[in-house]
Parts: sequence; C-alpha cells; structure tokens
Amino acid sequence: MLIAPTLKARHRLGDDRHRRFSEYTVAVLCPGRHHLAVLTCELNVVTGKRAKNATSEYHYDHISAVHTKGGSGAELRPGACRASRRSRSR
Repeated sequence: MLIAPTLKARHRLGDDRHRRFSEYTVAVLCPGRHHLAVLTCELNVVTGKRAKNATSEYHYDHISAVHTKGGSGAELRPGACRASRRSRSR
C-alpha cells in the first residue's frame, strides 16, 4: 500500500510533532499469479469518503520498466506551506 497526502489536503501538526493531513491518495498493489492489480482512490479521513476510485491491471509480460519519483519532503516541514502560499500570491 502506498499513501501520500493529496495536493488539496489541509494539514495540522499534532502534539507529537507529526503532520496529519485531511486527505490522502491511496494505491493498493495486489500481485497476482499473472498480473499486478492496482486500486487507487482519494481517501478523506475526516469524512471517511473515497473519491476518484480506479482499478488497473498490468500483465507481467507487458511490464518493461518501472519509473519512480521521489522528493526531499521539504513541503512537509513546519511553515513550508505558508511560505509557498506567500510566494504564489505575489
């Protein structure tokens, strides 16, 4: 399972200094005998509702490459969202 906050998610810093988000993009990977099934959705943890539900199947014989993308996580640090909003509004 892969989980990441959506771009429109609101957030708050908890007492334990961990950032909590209101909405996450979730991808569940289900390896089968001949294919990989993937379920994706946006999960609102405030309401419990799911949106943008989608499923995909990828047969192993058709997978030729995998691309991954990472980041520094700087946007998750305290104060980073306020700074990026200020620079966008100018």
